[in-house]
Amino acid sequence: MKTTLATAAAVLTLALAGCSTESHAESAETRLPDVVMTAPDDAPQTQVVAYDETATGAAGQTVRVREPAFIDSDPAAGHVRVQVVLGNTTGDPYGARDVSFAATCHGKTAAEYVAPDDAGVPVRYVMPSKRVRFRLSFQCDDPAALAVTASTAAGPVATFAPQPSSSSGAVASPRSCCGNDARSWAA
Repeated sequence: MKTTLATAAAVLTLALAGCSTESHAESAETRLPDVVMTAPDDAPQTQVVAYDETATGAAGQTVRVREPAFIDSDPAAGHVRVQVVLGNTTGDPYGARDVSFAATCHGKTAAEYVAPDDAGVPVRYVMPSKRVRFRLSFQCDDPAALAVTASTAAGPVATFAPQPSSSSGAVASPRSCCGNDARSWAA
């Protein structure tokens, strides 16, 4: 009896919804329009900035990525390092690890390389009006082909990339970066 009532209820529901248990050959021929998905106008856009410039995230985090350079005496090894400076323009601390980094080399994902002297992010929080410096290394055969994107949970902050020089349109050559020399850490 319960099975009969459940079956009757299902048939009644289909009938009321304009459906039936019969196959509709004509509905197979009906074609839905293609769906095109676009980002809304207010979607976070990644700004592209030159190395050594400062970009500010939506929550007041500032990020600066220094120009990349080879870290090995043999450039064929393809280990490239950048110095990162995180700053805080807000009245509250934020998690330094809340800013993530990814890189591309020649437009393809660049693997992170952990150099023996890279310690990672040195603190848990970036305090108000303070800056934190650390180094990141990536696999890339040409420092001028490296682009580094900084992101937070709110979306991308910026992509740091070489910019053409104003006179020739060529990309400026990388300089020495991020060595153990204290002068390379000057802000």
